[in-house]
Amino acid sequence: MLSHDVFCRLKKQHGCPWKGPLNKLEDHLSVCEFVELDCPKECGRKLKRKDLKKHLDAECPNRTAPCRYCQEGVKWNGLEEHFQVCTKYPQACEKCGQENIPRDMIEVHLEKECPNTEIKCPFHVVGCTYEGLRASVNKHIMEQLTGHLTDMSKQIAALSTPRETEPQTQRTAPRRTRGDLGARLQEQAAQEVYLSELSTQTHNHQGEIDELRHRITNTDNNVHHLERRLEEIRMRQERPIQELTMRFNRYEAKLLEYEGRVCNGSYIWRIENYRQCRQDAINGVMTAIHSPAFYTSLYGYKLCMRINLNGVDSGVGKHVALFVHMMQGDYDTILEWPFTGRIALSILDQSDASEFRHHISETLVAKPNLLAFQRPTAPRNYKGYGYVEFAPIEQIREGQYVKNNTMLVRIQIFH
Repeated sequence: MLSHDVFCRLKKQHGCPWKGPLNKLEDHLSVCEFVELDCPKECGRKLKRKDLKKHLDAECPNRTAPCRYCQEGVKWNGLEEHFQVCTKYPQACEKCGQENIPRDMIEVHLEKECPNTEIKCPFHVVGCTYEGLRASVNKHIMEQLTGHLTDMSKQIAALSTPRETEPQTQRTAPRRTRGDLGARLQEQAAQEVYLSELSTQTHNHQGEIDELRHRITNTDNNVHHLERRLEEIRMRQERPIQELTMRFNRYEAKLLEYEGRVCNGSYIWRIENYRQCRQDAINGVMTAIHSPAFYTSLYGYKLCMRINLNGVDSGVGKHVALFVHMMQGDYDTILEWPFTGRIALSILDQSDASEFRHHISETLVAKPNLLAFQRPTAPRNYKGYGYVEFAPIEQIREGQYVKNNTMLVRIQIFH
């Protein structure tokens, strides 16, 4: 029972085309494009799975988008609020009017660049009292450079020349010289200590780098080992999967055979992926398609249909061709030959309203003198019988004959 084919429970409501074994229905529903889901962003909407990505990308009010300035993910409906605190949001300097300065760089701009910020002359350390806008201070420095250098020379001279009012000047002067030398020696010793510490740190870092290299090498080896293990596991599992696939194909073939045996001469052939089949016929990849086999009764004649979606002979590119072929069956030895009877062939109109359906149908009568209706000497008679110009291709392109990329062809045998 679990192996019987069923349709998706959303077929009638939303048109899901899935068909498969009953035991695979739950697996299908977990990925079915027509199942309704709550928006993961909790906006309150329910959407089909196939529409969810579009909703999250372009419609959901709670969707996130990167801020164009700082690249931080922000709710789409909260961008304006984010701009009020974004550290990279462009602003204009209130003093000089310069635009497109990131918010977190405004202070740096005011401190180091803005021409309209008031600053002190950098020579205030030697007594200059000039203050003004950065532009005017720069101009002042250029104009008063000589005076500033003179003031600086005086300050240096004052620092290096002892004052006459100080007591014991002559005795202290040489001590200053020895003090300066001692300071230099102390500074040199400190530098040597610093260089020694720097060398030690460099050596330690080199050891850490070597250790990291060793770990990376070990990691690479582990990765290669795991890849080999995975390949071995894949190879071990591939054979059981192939065996399961073969078993599944055998079961599917048996199911199709069973369906053909119990149809009692009335069989509907589903030609799925019609557009690709039609293109293959045009390109010459596969000009003819044969249906699964079916029987006129449980112990009756075995037949199949053949369709040429791009036509054959004089109908190439203009008409769909449809034929019937006799096949070797299990009970041919007890049947009467040649085959006789009427055969009705139809391409079904799949319109929703049954009163508007207009099937494309033709009925043929088996002719005992034709090879097509003699007892088959091969698994399928090479000779078939039917219509080279069964239906105009332009008519087949109308939507009611190919729905969900599937064409339905029916045969009814009156024997």
